Amino acid sequence: MIHLEVLDLNNLKSMELLNHFLKESNLMLDTLDYAIVLKDNNQIIGSCCKDKNVLKMIAIHPEYQQHNFVATLVSEMQHVLFDQGYTHSFVFTPKRNKEIFISLNYHEIISVCDVCLLEKGKQKIDDVIESIRKQINTITSNNGAIVINGNPFTLGHQYLIDYASKQVEQLLVFVVEEDVSFFDFKTRFKLIQDGTNHLSNVVVLPSTPYIISKATFPNYFFRNLNEYFKTYACLDVTLFATYFSKLNITKRFVGEEPLDPMTNAYNQTMKEILPKFNMELVVLKRKENEEGVISASKVRECLKNNDFKTLKKYVPEITYTELVNNPLYQEKAKYYEQKH
Repeated sequence: MIHLEVLDLNNLKSMELLNHFLKESNLMLDTLDYAIVLKDNNQIIGSCCKDKNVLKMIAIHPEYQQHNFVATLVSEMQHVLFDQGYTHSFVFTPKRNKEIFISLNYHEIISVCDVCLLEKGKQKIDDVIESIRKQINTITSNNGAIVINGNPFTLGHQYLIDYASKQVEQLLVFVVEEDVSFFDFKTRFKLIQDGTNHLSNVVVLPSTPYIISKATFPNYFFRNLNEYFKTYACLDVTLFATYFSKLNITKRFVGEEPLDPMTNAYNQTMKEILPKFNMELVVLKRKENEEGVISASKVRECLKNNDFKTLKKYVPEITYTELVNNPLYQEKAKYYEQKH
């Protein structure tokens, strides 16, 4: 008998069954916080998973695809989203399934390679772009953009922003809003805002869910350079170039990446895609001190070792004050293993 089941994510056997089913559907088991499956005689024949408000890993066994089981699974997950307070959701799916989700009132944002990103809710990406337009100087026609996680804000970040601000009429600094880093978004945003308020043509903005988020770039924060990375990077960059170019962005600035192969691969993707949308990628040599290249990971390492003397060589005064005055950061750094 076919029935719906909420999967126990803590049950190793259940997760192994899901992983096996997804592999047969040419999908990868990704991060998730909820999973609904369809079973027939205890065998998984369909799945719909989510991470926050992003639906993904949606698949139906080929022998059951003549039924409308995708709609059944997505409808059930929509109830879960509503109960959890989400009024807006994304779907990350193979392009071949696009029409199914359009029939379920999802709207296509972007399609690249073999994947498609769609959304559903009152606010769409065009509304978000219009909201940003109201916050910036719309007269300028030569705007630049930087996307920064700032975990935390370093002298390297400050150097990149200072340089970029001199190359354009207006510089938009998008701070990655996804909250999975050592420093939370609120802290990262404030440090960057305070550290750049001397630059009159710099506007610091939240990145929105459309730049390096779990919707546009689900494995960015886990630093696994695998076969799926190129697809995710292509989607994220193409989305940025397609929609954020409406803010008169003609240049995107990045620091050269000699240390992190994943960020370097992302930069290469931008180099390939942005010129197709009349955007220039400007790569600036990373700022160094006597210790070498300045990086946020080195700051966290200094914090872990309580080495504030060396740490001071890497960060602006605003960041140094924040770190010195909050001993909880030192304790947290002892157990933080992520590279980003």
